[in-house]
Amino acid sequence: MGELNERVDELKDEVNGLRNDLEDLEDAVDAIAERLEEELVRANKARLSIWTQSGEGKKYLRLKLIWDTFLSLRTVTERDRREYALRVVGAKPEWKSFAAEREGNPFKRLLRTGELKQEFEQIQSDWQRRYKEVISPLPHASYFVKGGARLVKVVEDTWELVESAVEEGDFVAAAEAMNCSLPNLEYRYDADVPVELPGVRRWLSEHPHADVTWPYARVAPGD
Repeated sequence: MGELNERVDELKDEVNGLRNDLEDLEDAVDAIAERLEEELVRANKARLSIWTQSGEGKKYLRLKLIWDTFLSLRTVTERDRREYALRVVGAKPEWKSFAAEREGNPFKRLLRTGELKQEFEQIQSDWQRRYKEVISPLPHASYFVKGGARLVKVVEDTWELVESAVEEGDFVAAAEAMNCSLPNLEYRYDADVPVELPGVRRWLSEHPHADVTWPYARVAPGD
């Protein structure tokens, strides 16, 4: 019996040793994979840097400028829309604060969970309806682009195709995606900007040369 116990202990030690070796091996493999991933990222950045010096690469940079410019306007517009709507209807109801306000006793609150939930869902539904009523009439960023949402969608779809190919390092596919004639993204500097969107008014005044032709140069308003 003693010999058997010793053998069992030896087997346990061997198993634990193998497990430790396996963990060490997994750590080593993870470290190697991480280094290879870093090398791949650096290599792709180097390839992208070289490619952007070519004619097709310069088209990519121009398209990126076109889209990034519009995205900055979109960010400002959506922030203005949300901020105005929240000022009108107030902050979105939160369950925890609502329940604590309705019932201060935690135990009673737990017993009334179903009742409180039903009341909260109605309040939340009313808030969402009022929020939508306030924010819906306010224009999106595409309203301030000549050609509107349809034109913006064309540019967005092209950008997504090109950027996806670039991220994969497939510059041939990126060039093929740009092998088309896109209209200019021209901004409506004379648009009637709602007073609820002060950031948009500021953006238009601070970006008087935001118009960008496809794919070569900026165009100043009036040119």
